[in-house]
Amino acid sequence: MASQGEGELVQSIVALRAPHGSRRSRVEIYMDILNVMNGPSLPTNIMYRTNLSWKPLQECLARLTELGLVKEYGGPIADRRIVKAYERTTEGEKVLGAYRSILEGLGSPSFLIFEQVRAGSKSNSISPS
Repeated sequence: MASQGEGELVQSIVALRAPHGSRRSRVEIYMDILNVMNGPSLPTNIMYRTNLSWKPLQECLARLTELGLVKEYGGPIADRRIVKAYERTTEGEKVLGAYRSILEGLGSPSFLIFEQVRAGSKSNSISPS
């Protein structure tokens, strides 16, 4: 039987589910973004790997940066554009680890998919500027 603390945790996780008609909740999107980052990553690579369009990705990256889970790097100017890269911070690693533990503890099939995406993300890293 689950303790009262565990029951509250499960209830809070259930409350984070995606609203009716949505594929993923905001938390799931944030965790997907953190999951695909393995070293400095270009926003277009993150966008493709997380199946997000540009504007929602920019909003999520801004929020993750605000929270200190992601660090933004400004790179050299290329074709009159500033190239940006993003990298998961130590705090982002901790949050992602906790999320993985929750998925695994709940026996969620999402955990297996989450780990498969992570394993495939090693190729989207770039070298830091």
